[in-house]
Amino acid sequence: MPKVVCGFHLISPLPSQSLQSAVLFDLYVSMLNFILDEETYLAKLASYEVSLFGETTGLTILLSGFHDKLQLVFELLVDEIAALPASITEELFSIIREQMKSNYYNFFVKARKLNRDVLGTLLRQRHWTAWEKHGIIDSVDCAQLKEFAAQFSQTLFIEGLIQGNIRVKDATDLFRLMPDRLVQRDGEASPRPELHCLQLPKTPVICQLGSLNKNDSNSIIHNYRQIGVATLEDSVLNEFIQRLKDEPVFNELRTKQQLGYVAMCFTTNTLEVLGCCVYIEAQATKFSVMEVNERIETFLDGFKQTLLTMNEEEFGEQVDGLLLIKRRQDLRLEDEFDRHWQEIKRQVYVFDRRQREVQVLSGLTLTQVQEWYQNVWSAGARISVQVAGTGEAEPAWDDQHGGELTPRAITVEGCQVVTSIDEFKKSMATVDTSKSG
Repeated sequence: MPKVVCGFHLISPLPSQSLQSAVLFDLYVSMLNFILDEETYLAKLASYEVSLFGETTGLTILLSGFHDKLQLVFELLVDEIAALPASITEELFSIIREQMKSNYYNFFVKARKLNRDVLGTLLRQRHWTAWEKHGIIDSVDCAQLKEFAAQFSQTLFIEGLIQGNIRVKDATDLFRLMPDRLVQRDGEASPRPELHCLQLPKTPVICQLGSLNKNDSNSIIHNYRQIGVATLEDSVLNEFIQRLKDEPVFNELRTKQQLGYVAMCFTTNTLEVLGCCVYIEAQATKFSVMEVNERIETFLDGFKQTLLTMNEEEFGEQVDGLLLIKRRQDLRLEDEFDRHWQEIKRQVYVFDRRQREVQVLSGLTLTQVQEWYQNVWSAGARISVQVAGTGEAEPAWDDQHGGELTPRAITVEGCQVVTSIDEFKKSMATVDTSKSG
């Protein structure tokens, strides 16, 4: 039986307009999933996979299954989205709002999620933490959600990808269902939301908060370095450097220094701005977050020397290893779809990215990597986001939070300390990502 995988991105400026609109969008997505869980039950039994989730840019719909009944399932999804304003009742709204409020709370009391949320809001021009959303959700009412749901269908810019064993005409008909049945507006489409990454200052930045669960001894340290605009070549070089660091981070920071059970490094792409992170989950009973961060910085300084003394044979082995991964064939339809879908979500549309990355890797030289690390990677702005657990290794601190999470007003020589997230963000410019790709 022929299988098809579909993805649709319903782009709208509404979710990123304000804190209140972000909360309303979370409720909107939760309400949709609640209704669709029942409506798509039989389809899921027949091996159709359906998922809807919200992002800052809008609503994402993923659907896969056998071709013969795919259009019927998709029609059901589109019709339920179109009918949502009429489906919202006071009783259902109260249930969904209480569940969402609980979800926000359960999110920010976990140190690792709070850390990720704070880093996200420090890097993005428009991003609100679960703490902020939790603080205003009780002020949102059913009438506002109905109005939001009605407006959402009037502000859409839709992109989609359909892959698999399906005729061009059938795929075209499937895609046309979305604007024909869902989009309700007169005139031109709404402009895409302009979302920007913030440019970190050259002075190292530290943002430290206490865990919101005072019984939790877990500390989270996120040492992030902002590399620059995500060009193809810089993306390959950043990934290659991360590959070189991966094993040393684990061996040195976890195994030898035993800073925590979780110690890893990874690359990031935040709104087309490259980054590289060293992430550690430590125990406040053994180490303070500042001590862990200092050890990370010491490790990174030492890695520079490791790279400068690398020989051609070691370098060639690392390049060959990454080339082997890049040349690996997709084993499933979903694997190929995921690669292409990311190009659409990023709005860069480089569908032959893998082949281009192979070309860049094949031409890399050791000198080129060493110079890039010294001139670009090492020069990147950096920020350390720390969530301190409760334990004897961590200095006592009376954390006080209002509507905004309030970082600790610590003093660190040679660093800029964030004491107000809002004020810090106001002082930063945005990154021009027009040359990303």
